[in-house]
Amino acid sequence: MSLWGNKDELASAPTWLTQTTFVDLTATASIDAGTDAIKRAEHGLKTGDKIKYSKGAGGADPTNFSDGTSYFVGTIDSDQFKLYDTKANALANGDVGRVNITGVAASGATLHSFQVVPSDIFFVDSVEAAVAGNRAKGFQTPGWYRFNNKAIYDGTLVALANVEITNTAGVLSFTSNTDLAVGDKVVLSAAASGNEGTLAAGTYLVGATSGPTNATLTTLEGASIITVAATGNAKIGSVNAGTTVKVDHATFRSQAELLIAMGDATGTVTGATDGIDGQDDSTVSSGATLITIGAALADVSYDHGVSGNGNANFAITVACTDSGVVACQLQESTDGGTTFANIGSAVNSTAGGSEVTLPVAIADTSKNGFKYRAVLTSALADTVTSTVKTLTVT
Repeated sequence: MSLWGNKDELASAPTWLTQTTFVDLTATASIDAGTDAIKRAEHGLKTGDKIKYSKGAGGADPTNFSDGTSYFVGTIDSDQFKLYDTKANALANGDVGRVNITGVAASGATLHSFQVVPSDIFFVDSVEAAVAGNRAKGFQTPGWYRFNNKAIYDGTLVALANVEITNTAGVLSFTSNTDLAVGDKVVLSAAASGNEGTLAAGTYLVGATSGPTNATLTTLEGASIITVAATGNAKIGSVNAGTTVKVDHATFRSQAELLIAMGDATGTVTGATDGIDGQDDSTVSSGATLITIGAALADVSYDHGVSGNGNANFAITVACTDSGVVACQLQESTDGGTTFANIGSAVNSTAGGSEVTLPVAIADTSKNGFKYRAVLTSALADTVTSTVKTLTVT
């Protein structure tokens, strides 16, 4: 099962078609060297898009461009965009990581192009489509799929207390654990401002969390929120009378959408090499698990009388056979292990796997006896659930 945009003997027949923006980079009207902007009327690209650049047949690269390289888009407006080395830098849309455009290309027999590279489109061959684990996730027919975790909201808004804007761009801080997780919606009833910066009224998404008390917000489109960096923090409620902060918690469901079915007269489509790392994709075809657990979760004890409020840390060592990243989501059960719910946000391992620390916020002894487990997910939709362990708080 291969990601789009990389060589796979079957992935090239047909190549999955995505938006391609053509620009004549030999023309001075197509660039602004002062702002590193590429000019193309109604380019249709979005901030954070990954795009693959091509100089075209017989063409030449402008300085600091490299044919066949993938970049990330930072948009200026509907007619101008910039290029960055990473998605994070593109979302920040500043000077860091921006491609320095110093002049036009020397020549070009055809137009230069930028093709969007989707991160959520996979190719599934007929052997993979027969594996029970893949079929359970919706990969039941050979072909091209869009696969992602879709956020579901029930519209229930929970009020958050003691929220402040920090002097770090886009970060909200809380005095206690609010169980915010990546993907949650945060709603400000009115604009919030003070020494620490400004956020307009509206709805935002939690882009990242840092421990139990800090969350970085993004717009609904995924661009970073920039606040005015200043000294001194103040609670939103204390400096903005009447402004409330509420959260609509997200739940995620895996969603596999068949885009193009493939197969010959017998319905057979069999893959050759995996486009991600050049290895045969038999790890998927054979049905062997992609994720393995090394050091598993262990029971954890926490002495609140000695340590006070803090984190009780579960640890798990994981590996992924495709050398990818494993997302580790800790789940908590308050009823002895009958039902589990996500707590906090998923923590990613390093590529190939590593030890991951999964914290549980401790405010008192109320979590004594609660049960915990980790749900591990790879980029190729494989999922493994750890054994259940107990937290003892004294």
